[in-house]
Amino acid sequence: MEHVASLLWHYLPGIIQFVATGACLWLWWSIKKVFVTRQDCEACRKSANAGLEARIDAVERRQNARATTLQALSGKLDNLPTSAELQDIMVTVKELEGDVKGLRAQMDGFEHMISRLERTVDMFQEVHMK
Repeated sequence: MEHVASLLWHYLPGIIQFVATGACLWLWWSIKKVFVTRQDCEACRKSANAGLEARIDAVERRQNARATTLQALSGKLDNLPTSAELQDIMVTVKELEGDVKGLRAQMDGFEHMISRLERTVDMFQEVHMK
């Protein structure tokens, strides 16, 4: 037993060194699995940024299209009549409505005169046709 103990004591630093080296290697391997290398990070960043740049370009195009549409709408809104102009138009339409009613009344009066003239013409035709 003493012989085993002396052998163990003699080889104990080597065994400890072997176990410590194994533990360090395992720790290094574990850290390598948890953390990324700079090259892997750069490659991932480039691939992510490529998609991001395409999306940013698409957003900028949509924003420019919307800005153009808003400018067009703004120009059209500037050309619309104001409330005062609409009020003037409504007054003018009401005046025209009154004028049309007056013309309709005159046309009704003309209708009565035309019917009297038609009766006279009919009588002349009857007289000249006999």
